[in-house]
Amino acid sequence: MSDTTKIHDYGAARLLNPQETPGTLVALGLNADNTKLEDREFYKNTRTVQELFTNEDGVFKEDEYNKFYDQLTTEFQYLNALKDQDYAFDFYERNNANYRVSVGRKSNPQVTTELIPNPTHSSLGLISGNT
Repeated sequence: MSDTTKIHDYGAARLLNPQETPGTLVALGLNADNTKLEDREFYKNTRTVQELFTNEDGVFKEDEYNKFYDQLTTEFQYLNALKDQDYAFDFYERNNANYRVSVGRKSNPQVTTELIPNPTHSSLGLISGNT
């Protein structure tokens, strides 16, 4: 299920840079348009994952790996939600003194928004914006 149009691999970025937070990776340029997440089996078969999740007896720690991949999936969903959040904010006019405060006018009345995860806490986010 490889997407060749997306040049970054979120799973590889997290595996090879464990000291970096998801917010740091976003700040470095990873986004929903240029980043993919491969399936669970793809990463499981890599040398890096085998080394990280194999104990001293040579047994692969499946439960730990599954928890790690589930966390990757959650983080990747937030990455995609950030794109949706930016898209939603584009339709609302903002007060120049404080970007978080809407001046109350919608530049496109067809827009309907919903709760969007905000892992980087870059803004307060939109809770609802029904037209």
